[in-house]
Amino acid sequence: MWGNAFGWKISAGIFLMTMGFGWWLHGEMQITDPTSLSLDPKNLAALSPPMPAVAIVDQNDPGDAGDKYSAAVANFDDDGGACDDYAQKPQGPLPGMNLFAKDPASIVDYQADHPALENLARLGADMETAALLLNRNGQTDDARKFLQAAYALGRNLFLERVDYDEFSKGMGLMDGATTVLAEMEPADSSRRQMLTDQQAALIDFNDQRVRPIYEVLASIDPQSIAVNAGDVYRFATKSDERMIRVEAILKLGRYRFNSGRSADQLAAPRVLRRLAQDPDPVIRAAAKAAIDLTVEQYRMIH
Repeated sequence: MWGNAFGWKISAGIFLMTMGFGWWLHGEMQITDPTSLSLDPKNLAALSPPMPAVAIVDQNDPGDAGDKYSAAVANFDDDGGACDDYAQKPQGPLPGMNLFAKDPASIVDYQADHPALENLARLGADMETAALLLNRNGQTDDARKFLQAAYALGRNLFLERVDYDEFSKGMGLMDGATTVLAEMEPADSSRRQMLTDQQAALIDFNDQRVRPIYEVLASIDPQSIAVNAGDVYRFATKSDERMIRVEAILKLGRYRFNSGRSADQLAAPRVLRRLAQDPDPVIRAAAKAAIDLTVEQYRMIH
């Protein structure tokens, strides 16, 4: 009798262990469920950045400014010093700089630095520095032109936003130019209030709509990687915002080497191969970078 009871206990223990292992295995083979972050339709929608009621800079000329941006990047290594010198002493003719056409593969990768984008941001910062000195010297109209040029550059980067780096640098240029433009207006003027309101709206937009998503996609915290894997897959495949898709796809490249669940790691190559056929060349560039990421490169960025 007691022998049978003992046997039943052993059998029950084995059964429970088997069931537990089965549930664990089932969980490991299922991609992590998304959280409310990506289940909220608002966070899958294309971003709608706030724009001023009255244009800060008129950008109505026909054509594509991208070619000029590209020329600026190509020549910046030779003329960068001249631009810095001009920013500190804005006298004489402006150094001969053009601007830049975007190549997604040049910034959509796992590198910390992107010279083309860095040079553009530096060019914009130089224009803002020159504007401050011009304004201090009483050359208000010239200062305003420089600030408008810096704002236009930032706005182009901001609106294109191939990835978060481009978006962030565009935000920085717009914020800097708007701040100084507002300070140049009379204290009680409607235009100063409009510029101040626009600056506040952009900061709020970034804090409320962009950063909560980006921080999840950029996080290397093991808990976030485990909890938000489903969100990453959902953003990579279902977001209507290209910048968010790019950052999520790059995150999937990391999942090939590290994830909280086996299924999240195993699914990454399959999803990336599908994304590599996307009609958008920017998405294809992101997927290629994610597929080509090596374990040695992965270790260097973690």
